[in-house]
Amino acid sequence: MNIIQIRWEDVKEIFWKNVYQNNGFLLKFVYNKGMKIWIWLREVFFMKYEFTEEYYTGIPMIDEEHAKLFEIANRAYELLTNQFKMDKYDEIAAVLEELKDYTKYHFGHEEEYMKSINYGKRFSQMHQHTQFIEKLESYNLKDIDENQQAGLLEIIDFLAVWL
Repeated sequence: MNIIQIRWEDVKEIFWKNVYQNNGFLLKFVYNKGMKIWIWLREVFFMKYEFTEEYYTGIPMIDEEHAKLFEIANRAYELLTNQFKMDKYDEIAAVLEELKDYTKYHFGHEEEYMKSINYGKRFSQMHQHTQFIEKLESYNLKDIDENQQAGLLEIIDFLAVWL
């Protein structure tokens, strides 16, 4: 048996194209010699994002903005779990746009505050902010429209890691 190492960045777009959520499980199908094979990836245990004490910084402006980011993320979660709405494209696009806009707004405040207190890890935090915004801007709405549930799953996975 040959084992091939593949970087996630090289295959993630292809991977998410044929991912489905069914009865609480995340499934993917692949073709092997013309046969469709389903692969069980994992159970889906997404929960609403909750802004709990562990996320508080003690800086009221920053905490309020963090809470707003959680609210926006929860709208993505609500879209994912809404089984009655078939076409979610407009809502997904709106959530992504609001997330991009509000994140830039929030990061501006956070970076200004870090500068004002001469925060020692300011530049590494700013780099993380840049990476976050680049990731949000990398989402291709056309691809998301082709498989909206998979697009939402990827967005929610990303937000779960970040938040």
